[in-house]
Amino acid sequence: TTQNNSVFTYNSSNGESWYTYNNQSFVPKFYDELKRTSDPAKIQKANETCSGNDDCIFDILSTDDFAFGAATLQSVTSFIQQNNTVSNFPPNITGPSKIEAVVNKLVSAVYTADDPENDTVVFSLNSTSDDIQIAGNGTLVWYPNSSDSILATVIVKDSKGAHSELALQLVLCNCSNNATCVFSTSSLASSDNTNSNATFTIAACNCSEAYTGQYCTDDYDACLENQCYLN
Repeated sequence: TTQNNSVFTYNSSNGESWYTYNNQSFVPKFYDELKRTSDPAKIQKANETCSGNDDCIFDILSTDDFAFGAATLQSVTSFIQQNNTVSNFPPNITGPSKIEAVVNKLVSAVYTADDPENDTVVFSLNSTSDDIQIAGNGTLVWYPNSSDSILATVIVKDSKGAHSELALQLVLCNCSNNATCVFSTSSLASSDNTNSNATFTIAACNCSEAYTGQYCTDDYDACLENQCYLN
């Protein structure tokens, strides 16, 4: 630019002008020239300060300011970390979202994960009970010892912190006295729609002829349908 085509304004009351901020004799030095003409001891110290980062070393050699170079290194490191985070995609979970179980019987399921960047992945479980657990390799076990409500979500996280979740639909049967579990018919016991859409339902029971009730624990009174004669 020149004084005539500059888009900036200057405080003339303080003696400022276009010439105050323009040095026509300045010739910038390229990185190779700076390394060739700088003191070897300074280059070595700059390399130690910058951990070998060229941007940092260039700023130190061109400004003779080690603090400025360190700030450059911090900015470069922060940019790399943010770029890795933005470009990192979460792993994909494969495995059953619905698990059916019977009280006091062990059930298991296996989950796998495919990470787009081939990062190492680890499984974990967000649950409301210790009855259901998952190992880091994705093997889940559920041993319900009661019909108490349980909510659970499978989580897989890669080494860069990206994660995916799979909300489980848990269906529990607590039928007694040789009754048959009807998993296709169930009643909702609890849900977590606000966070993970995890649900817990109780399976229906097909009771034998001698029993009735939700879990087939009550003796069936035949006189209810066929009135008995007195005595």
